Amino acid sequence: MTTFRNLTALIALAVMPAAALGQAPAKPTSATIITPAIRVKPSVPAKSIRSVPAKVPRPIIAPDRSGTPPTVRKAATAPKPMTPQEKLHAALTAVKFDRTPDGILDALDELTKKAEPQKDKAKTAADRFRRLANAGRWEELSDHIQSLPFDGSAEKAFRRLITALLLPPATRSATPPPSGVLPVPSGVPVPTRPTGKPRPMLTQEDFVEILKLAPAEPSDADLAALGNLLRGVGQPNLSSLAKRLETGVGRFGGDTPDGRKRAAELLQP
Repeated sequence: MTTFRNLTALIALAVMPAAALGQAPAKPTSATIITPAIRVKPSVPAKSIRSVPAKVPRPIIAPDRSGTPPTVRKAATAPKPMTPQEKLHAALTAVKFDRTPDGILDALDELTKKAEPQKDKAKTAADRFRRLANAGRWEELSDHIQSLPFDGSAEKAFRRLITALLLPPATRSATPPPSGVLPVPSGVPVPTRPTGKPRPMLTQEDFVEILKLAPAEPSDADLAALGNLLRGVGQPNLSSLAKRLETGVGRFGGDTPDGRKRAAELLQP
């Protein structure tokens, strides 16, 4: 019985509340949360975005009151530079002859002098063309025309010769105007005053030599110009010229039908 009591006391002591013994109840321990490690990838540079150019709106041209839209003017373009061939042909067709006695003597004097070299080849060729024609050196003129460097240059020179050789040279009188006449305002063209200068000269022998210069088959316009040139010859001897044409002068006369036809057209009144 005593043993049973002792055992009961031990159990009572074991289950006695902790407050009775002067001790604070133990706090429950907080649970530790373990976060798993996260692998982070290295950063990748962002791709560049292409910029799209902004569209500029075209200006809208409002129509006028009549309902017709105004015309848009194009910008003026610079003139195209002339080629060497164009420069030469322009210089040849601008030559002005002087077959007066003074003009012939001046040309002969210029040909005896040594020509100064010039950079402008077209002007040099045109000046020699003018001097040889004024001086009546037809054989040298033929060689000069045939030596021109471009296609069609010989024809250009020949046509200028037969159309402009007997044109009167443009000169201005150096005498002062009579007293009491008001001066001409600047910018107003002054008319050419007659000076009594002799007319251009051309002999029949000159005309025959010019016929030999034709570089190609003459056109109808060439035949008309040669007919006018023949009428400018002082006292032509048509019978003598007809005999020369029978034997043939250049592309005129001779035994060919085309040559005889050209000769007949030249001798027509």
